[in-house]
Amino acid sequence: MKKIVSIAIALVGLQFGLSAQEVIKEPHVSEEKKSVVNLSPEANAQKDVEALHSNFTLNAEQKTKAYDFSLSYEKKLAEIKTKYSNDRDNQRKEFNSTKGEYRSNIKSILSAEQLEKFNTVYPDKQY
Repeated sequence: MKKIVSIAIALVGLQFGLSAQEVIKEPHVSEEKKSVVNLSPEANAQKDVEALHSNFTLNAEQKTKAYDFSLSYEKKLAEIKTKYSNDRDNQRKEFNSTKGEYRSNIKSILSAEQLEKFNTVYPDKQY
């Protein structure tokens, strides 16, 4: 009788052990991460301009210039990603210098009020 109970307990314990391993095999990935796709530079630039417009109400001329700056920026980022695909340190340095240039370009097209708001929403970081 003791052997049967011991075997039953061992089988139940084994079952729990196997089911725990299955849970570990599937990492938790949020639904947001699953839906992230790599957009084209044009789509990213358009998304950037829409965000700038919603935050700072850009006029038509500012939108056009912001799109040109954003498109150039997104294309440079794509080039950097392929150039330094295995070198994260250099990739980060290039990203930061490119981002600094992009921010300067965006700041150059903003009015004084928009620039003040830009500086509060996006405070300068060291690049």
